[in-house]
Amino acid sequence: MTQLEAVLAKFSIGEEELLGAGGESRVYTLGDDLVLRVYHGSAGGTIKERKALLTALPRDAVPFALPEIVDHGTAGGVSYTVERRLGGRPLGAVLANLHGDARANAWRNYLDAAAAVAHLTIDGNEFGETVGWGDTPLRKRSWTAFLLACMDRGLRRDALTRDVPGFEVALDRIRRRIVALGEPAERVLVHGDFHPHNVMVDEDGRVTGVIDFGGNTLLGDHRMDLASAVIYAANPVLSDVDEWDAGFVMDEVCRRYGAGFSDVVEAYRGYYSIHFSGGSRDYLLCVQTLRAIAA
Repeated sequence: MTQLEAVLAKFSIGEEELLGAGGESRVYTLGDDLVLRVYHGSAGGTIKERKALLTALPRDAVPFALPEIVDHGTAGGVSYTVERRLGGRPLGAVLANLHGDARANAWRNYLDAAAAVAHLTIDGNEFGETVGWGDTPLRKRSWTAFLLACMDRGLRRDALTRDVPGFEVALDRIRRRIVALGEPAERVLVHGDFHPHNVMVDEDGRVTGVIDFGGNTLLGDHRMDLASAVIYAANPVLSDVDEWDAGFVMDEVCRRYGAGFSDVVEAYRGYYSIHFSGGSRDYLLCVQTLRAIAA
């Protein structure tokens, strides 16, 4: 029996109950009201910190539901949590049934939710990770210093130099764009992985919840979640998203925050292409992005 099978056996479920998988965990349904989150590797060492983070969030500050851990433990050497199941389905799964104005309104609601995350204020005197990935969370007195340090920490220079012609050119451009962001006016909560599969909606595209606060959740610049919302609206992993969606979301965020916001999006696009290149799941997409930046 594998470690994962040991956890599933504890709850008398199988792979047919899988709801989704990400870089931090796999999530399974436990009836109508609960889900089981099974953590990968060192991410399981952050459960106490993740629970403290979720408990500290001012839930009445946002018009949608947030995750809640009701139990946690280990089985077969693997860490797990049992959490409340949020209503709705991921936006990425609902889009296929939305067209015209309904689809446009769903994307507007998605951007509203990205902006609302900044209302989830928590205490903290530095910029950086709230939970981390099993080690001491990385934090800095400066936001741009944190971003640069975070990129350096996971930089796969040998692999990226091999797979990205002109990688050093791309890296220099990304660093310059990050520095050009400047320091945010205030330090706020940043989801850090805001995309259509982490935003739950009803069948009309109204946001019912935002999930997957954890290793990527930061204290930092509210613009990061808005940029992430734009970047991952164009993610090729989302089979029901096309060029119209990507263009609409970019146009809408620039309409709200000014044409110059496209520079913010490109700065964070570069950051993510380095930050997430350390995992095999996202590596090829990161390489594709870096090649475009280097060109």
